[in-house]
Amino acid sequence: MSTKKEIALLLGVLGVAAGALSYYFGYTKLEEKAAELNSQAAELETKITKYESWEANRETYIAETEEMKTKIGEIVGDFPSYALVEDDMKLAYQLDYVDPSYYRYINAMSFADTALVYTTDYSATASVEEETGVSVDAVDSYPKYSLYDNVVNYTMSSTYEGLKDMVASIYAQSNKRGITAVTLGYDNSNGLLNGNVTMDSYYLVGSDKPYSQPSLTPVPKGTENPFGTVDVFENAPEEAASEAETVAE
Repeated sequence: MSTKKEIALLLGVLGVAAGALSYYFGYTKLEEKAAELNSQAAELETKITKYESWEANRETYIAETEEMKTKIGEIVGDFPSYALVEDDMKLAYQLDYVDPSYYRYINAMSFADTALVYTTDYSATASVEEETGVSVDAVDSYPKYSLYDNVVNYTMSSTYEGLKDMVASIYAQSNKRGITAVTLGYDNSNGLLNGNVTMDSYYLVGSDKPYSQPSLTPVPKGTENPFGTVDVFENAPEEAASEAETVAE
């Protein structure tokens, strides 16, 4: 009789254990799966809301996209497709000016290595989606432009008016150039400003524009002053004559 009771008790314990195991491995797992599905459903709801918003504003996005394409074309058109250091050397020749008031002369140049400033080409990036937020396939459809910078340092002498005219001439160039540093000091011996001007020349790779070689102004022939010397002290001859008269008296 006791054996039957023990068997019944054992069966009861086994039943409880089976129920506990079923709850742990069954119901608990189902709860976890349900929570995961709820999370996925919430994420999908968010995406659906976003896509519905996009669809509702489709025409606006299409119009703005066309407007952006036009603006991008205008910006790209402002930059040359390529630039050589020789272009900045030619510019230096054009910037020299021997007029007494606007006198300036570039006597030395130095160049830094060409630097990449910005690019829209993410094809070589391992984590494209992390950096751009869009898929690799979408990135491949984007126009790929790369902006480069040639840095040149001009060592020069100039009058103040000549320096201002030089700055205006550089910013009036059709190619994109900019002055990033001006370090000049006054020379008491001749009244000129001596020092350095650092200039950036930008070009954009990726457009269909051909390289355009800059044109040079013609070299004057038959000049009476082949070395371009200039007397920055305009009153020097008059002063010398006055001193000569004083000595004669």
